[in-house]
Amino acid sequence: YMPPEQALGRLQELDERSDVYSLGATLYEILTLRPPFDSETPQETLDQVVGKPLPKPSSIRSCPPELEAICLKAMAYEQAQRHTSVKALQADVEAWLEGTAERERRQRMADERVARAEAEAARWRRLRGEAAEAARTAEEKRSALGPRAGAEERRPAWALEDRSEALEREAVQAFSEANEAVSSALALLPGHAVARRLKAEIFWEKYLEVEAKGGGALALHYRLSAEAYNDG
Repeated sequence: YMPPEQALGRLQELDERSDVYSLGATLYEILTLRPPFDSETPQETLDQVVGKPLPKPSSIRSCPPELEAICLKAMAYEQAQRHTSVKALQADVEAWLEGTAERERRQRMADERVARAEAEAARWRRLRGEAAEAARTAEEKRSALGPRAGAEERRPAWALEDRSEALEREAVQAFSEANEAVSSALALLPGHAVARRLKAEIFWEKYLEVEAKGGGALALHYRLSAEAYNDG
């Protein structure tokens, strides 16, 4: 953990940037699980400190590139290239930690919204199917009635039509909530793969639904929306 200027015996040059180097070396071992320089004897280790290029932490073990950059700056051979103080090094590390915490928070929130969107999409599909089934059954009952059938005989078909319409309204609401939730997830993380796939799927299904009823501009809107989020 000794900085090069100390290893060379230039004690008059020691300052806070020398402490920065030692802290950087500690960070190096955190990232790589081994000291930056290590040999069988203290003298050989000192010789490495002053004469051997420092391997990048990522060449030894996978690590966050931002944290590697902080470590390498702290361990720069020339003092002028290091952080000017321990506080400056601390600020860099804390900024990375805060950024990581924020990324994790956004990921967690996006995942929660995707889970809600998936649940609402499943509800939309179920309601849509139930509405279609109620409409088919109502049509069958109407077709089975004679032209002189009275109100009482027609009432079951009317009830099924009302149920179909109510289910359609619920389905529209479920689709809207699914779309809102997945859009919220993408606002947090635009590249969220599951959210993008779900967005493409539900808009493609809406496109097929509207296209089957005659298509038009609304069908084109749904198709283009699906294609915009389709990553393959």
